[in-house]
Amino acid sequence: MGLRLLTLLCLFATLSGSTSLHAVPETLPPKVPLKNVSIVITQYVSHAALDAVRDGAMDRLKDCTKDKFNIVFNLTNASANLLVARQIAQKHASEEPDVIIAISTLSAQSVLSAVRGRVPLIFGAITDPKAAQISGKNVTGVTDKPPFREQILFIQELVPSLKDLAVLYNPGEDNSRYAVAELREILRELDLNLVAVAVTKSTDLPQAVRKVTETAQAIFIANDNLIASSFESLIKITNSKKIPVFTSDIMLVERGAVGMRGIDYYNIGQQAGSQACQILEGIPLEDIPVSHPNSLKLYLNQEAATITGISFSKTLLKEADKVVKAPL
Repeated sequence: MGLRLLTLLCLFATLSGSTSLHAVPETLPPKVPLKNVSIVITQYVSHAALDAVRDGAMDRLKDCTKDKFNIVFNLTNASANLLVARQIAQKHASEEPDVIIAISTLSAQSVLSAVRGRVPLIFGAITDPKAAQISGKNVTGVTDKPPFREQILFIQELVPSLKDLAVLYNPGEDNSRYAVAELREILRELDLNLVAVAVTKSTDLPQAVRKVTETAQAIFIANDNLIASSFESLIKITNSKKIPVFTSDIMLVERGAVGMRGIDYYNIGQQAGSQACQILEGIPLEDIPVSHPNSLKLYLNQEAATITGISFSKTLLKEADKVVKAPL
């Protein structure tokens, strides 16, 4: 009986051990690593609108490539130096990344010349790519042509005494020259005088501002990177003269412009990011057309309005997407 019991116990132990071995989970197969892709985002200068395009593009790319690609971003900035922009473009061309997103006209022109069709180029924040000769089989992007006529009518609504509208611009930027030419026609139709003043470097801006405040009832800044990058120095003078400043770029409302209905630059970046995703997914670039801004926003600056003697109606304030109230 003792031997038989011992035999049964050994058999039970063997069966129990076998069961415990089967309970150990099987090893999962190793994950296949995501394909690395290189995305260059280069811009001519840093200011709120261009930075918003960059951020929008990056956020959209992170979202639409999740679990598909491992993105390596390479961000560069020419700091408003054309020679540096060209050097940056040459460097990126030699690296041959998967996609280059060039923000602003001068950056896109530099990249287009450097890559010679070898790398897909997506531009962002360019008013008129045709006039700037930014095109080709390897090129698409998102324009930022403002609704100029609607913006001038907006200024007239807030400044009923408007007769002379000053426009400060950099003649070295294609988008600025294009804007002045279009504004000239619009103001003529509205029986307003255009006071166009060229500014070729930031150190000349204070003198130009003081000059136009002697005759103009308001100042308008179209999409000009030079003026935007030195905007605070402009606002300091115009506030002292109580001359209102309006801009196509609504991001400048937060920096002292009175207000505007304008383009959402973060959204432009999102559109450019979507185009980059399409390229990464294998869609032929010729099937990805140049797109235009698909949303406008109304920004108002209550403090700037108070300083320059402008009143916002309750209706306008209710309509606004953002009202800046902090002191300048």
